[in-house]
Amino acid sequence: MKISHMREFIMLAETLSFTKAAELTFTTQPSLSKHLAELEEYYGTQLVERSRHGVRLTEAGQLVYQCYGDVLHQLDVLKNNVDEVISGQEGTLRLGVLYYAMTDYIYPIRKFFKSRYPKVTLSILSYQPPQLMAEMDAGRLDAGIIVTYPTTDIRRYRVQQFCRASVVAAVSVQNPLADKEVLTAADFNGQAVILMEDQTDYSLHVQRVLNAAGVVPKQYVYAPQVDMSFYDIVQYRGSAIFPGHLRRQAIDGIVYREIQDPAFTVYMTLITRPDDRSPVLELFRRSLTEMYK
Repeated sequence: MKISHMREFIMLAETLSFTKAAELTFTTQPSLSKHLAELEEYYGTQLVERSRHGVRLTEAGQLVYQCYGDVLHQLDVLKNNVDEVISGQEGTLRLGVLYYAMTDYIYPIRKFFKSRYPKVTLSILSYQPPQLMAEMDAGRLDAGIIVTYPTTDIRRYRVQQFCRASVVAAVSVQNPLADKEVLTAADFNGQAVILMEDQTDYSLHVQRVLNAAGVVPKQYVYAPQVDMSFYDIVQYRGSAIFPGHLRRQAIDGIVYREIQDPAFTVYMTLITRPDDRSPVLELFRRSLTEMYK
């Protein structure tokens, strides 16, 4: 009997809906029905009754539901106990990060990880995105935390997108957009939009979103890297679209405005080499999952 089937039955018992239970357990209704039939065959009795009035548990189904809840609780307790046992794991993890994401992500992640695995040395090195990925490819890093866009080529890595990142616009105070609190893609029509030469995936993502929205910027200006883009924002009285953690860069002549447009969605992502299954790395993966669940 699979734990996943137990979780499906619990969700079915709590929602009394095959549609909702399938959606919440990331399965299909036919698969859910098949797994239920297997459980009923295993126990030799009907667990769920379906009628035109809806779904209800039989007396046996109620008993199974209660027992499954107890079993899964004990499994969760066991997992926590195992975590405590392996918290004595020692080793070193060389982690490449984006230096401007330190406050929003890296410091909290380091604090959480070290509280769980104090004997593991977390060696943190900061880079610009292209340099970070080059260090990964050269084998000088065990893992990296980067921002990924739909256009980012990360096929050569094992990937864990652990949280969605907010998106902001860095706007010249001399730009009319500075007077607005919230922006959408349409607001960039006729604007000077600053992109970055060294991050083609970022630049391509921004251009695709604006094109899809029918936006025609006044011009695209390519800065060599993110630090120089602030200079161009001021000089061209333009704007740039950035992951939200860049708003911590306080620059004279620039304000940050929230962007509420799902098309701009980006993710904070852990990348590792696909063949690396080191115990320390798996502990770090698990920590990210727990922290951002």
